[in-house]
Amino acid sequence: MTATAHARNTDPHTSHEAAATVKVTRNRLALLTFIKTSMPRQFTDKQLVAAYTKAQGRPGVPEQAESGIRTRRKELADANLLHNIGTVRNGRRPEQLWEVAA
Repeated sequence: MTATAHARNTDPHTSHEAAATVKVTRNRLALLTFIKTSMPRQFTDKQLVAAYTKAQGRPGVPEQAESGIRTRRKELADANLLHNIGTVRNGRRPEQLWEVAA
């Protein structure tokens, strides 16, 4: 199943134009919607996986394996819907920091 990505009413017109041209799977769309509505502006994969896993089963949040969540995040980044904005150190390892594309 494929769908079209969505932009928020408050997003600039460029976000709406970009969303109209992107085809995404149901799980990618669910993850993008979750990120836009439930995540802080900037987040790591670890934070995303923890928050999404906790929310699974709620309406609009289909079950996905942890590896699937990271794969869908990568696909969203490859589609320029998410941007890598640097790294943050949590413990010993640096983690990539992500945010929704403007």
